Amino acid sequence: MKQIITIALLVWLLLAGASLPGVQAHPAAQAPRQDAVSAAPGDFPLSPGLATGSIGGYTESIGEVAFGVQTSGRIHVLWTGTLNPAFGLFVFYSSSADGVNWSPYQILSYWAGYEPKVVIDDARNRVHLVYRVADEGIIHRVAANGALSGPVVLGTGSVSAPKLALDPASGRVHAVWQIGRWHPVPGALEWRYRARYAYWNGATWSGAVRVINDADVNHVAVAAADGQTMLAWFQGWAATRGESGEANSPTVPRTATGTAVGKFPLRQAVSGVYPMPETDESIMLAYSSYDDRFYMLCSHFMWPGHSVIYRYIWNGSWSAAKDISGNAADWAAPIYLGTASGAGFTYYAYRQNGFWARTETNGVLGAPQNIGQYLAGRGYTGTPVFFLAPGGTVHMVVAGKKDGADGLWYLRQ
Repeated sequence: MKQIITIALLVWLLLAGASLPGVQAHPAAQAPRQDAVSAAPGDFPLSPGLATGSIGGYTESIGEVAFGVQTSGRIHVLWTGTLNPAFGLFVFYSSSADGVNWSPYQILSYWAGYEPKVVIDDARNRVHLVYRVADEGIIHRVAANGALSGPVVLGTGSVSAPKLALDPASGRVHAVWQIGRWHPVPGALEWRYRARYAYWNGATWSGAVRVINDADVNHVAVAAADGQTMLAWFQGWAATRGESGEANSPTVPRTATGTAVGKFPLRQAVSGVYPMPETDESIMLAYSSYDDRFYMLCSHFMWPGHSVIYRYIWNGSWSAAKDISGNAADWAAPIYLGTASGAGFTYYAYRQNGFWARTETNGVLGAPQNIGQYLAGRGYTGTPVFFLAPGGTVHMVVAGKKDGADGLWYLRQ
């Protein structure tokens, strides 16, 4: 099998984009470009005087970070980290009304916390906090009126990769995650995943159900608005057969959509099967209220050292792939997808030879902005996390260092 994959890759590199007879050429088959890297970076002006200290007074090692901003201006930050090398990843929470004065961090979990998520419900003045704790499951809390609810477990077992989506009209929260299992293959066992779905009705969670029936699923995502809910995932048919990486393996994302709660009758492939051994990975899904569309980002592996980020738009069916990153000799991975209803644009942030961001308005991409370069020039090193407010303001938390000091640092336009 490895020999077959190697030969296919060599032939692909020699052909540099040729397509098979009867199969429409895909944008990924084009020769690599460097436009996203060589373009002059745009500016990212940030309000002065905000980053006066680390969020919550936290100055220790940081794991993962998630945050959101209410229209009132209050910022909510959820993260994992270690207070000292003798302890595992705790889960921490802090909030601020102005981005300068932060509540002292609260410890929400003292044991092996991962994958924090924050979802804002402005209409009801509620903020949903979700994180995973090893040996306990996926935990949900609600921050409202200055109080934090107790933990509720919504998924147990070998769970991972929780994703959330809020429907602003109803306040209902939709959640998807993966659940792992050992699967026997000839001479070995492999770790495989299936998907689970549940929803929160404003008071309680439904039971977790398997609404995606594929035997092997990866990178599940969810988005919701105006009574519509969409799931996206990778259908692992090749893995189920004990195969991987072959030309024409069905590795493209699939989606399911519905308007009744927990029902997803419309099922679609996002694109056709690729003529070469390419793979889509790392799905991001969002609903855009300004144009009533679902948007999807996928990192797309082309061949070793070459990958791009594709954008798809759904309006009853999926658009063709649009390359938003350009191809470079690096792993291209989307890290944020947001839409600004008031400003009428989509905001993409991605990692490819550093951290970049760009906007899209009416199908036109703005110039790439070198966020990593901007931050480095102001004393920040670390990983930026983004939040796009409905009016178009970009908010950011940097997990790392400011002028050599460890911590979490908040900035905004």
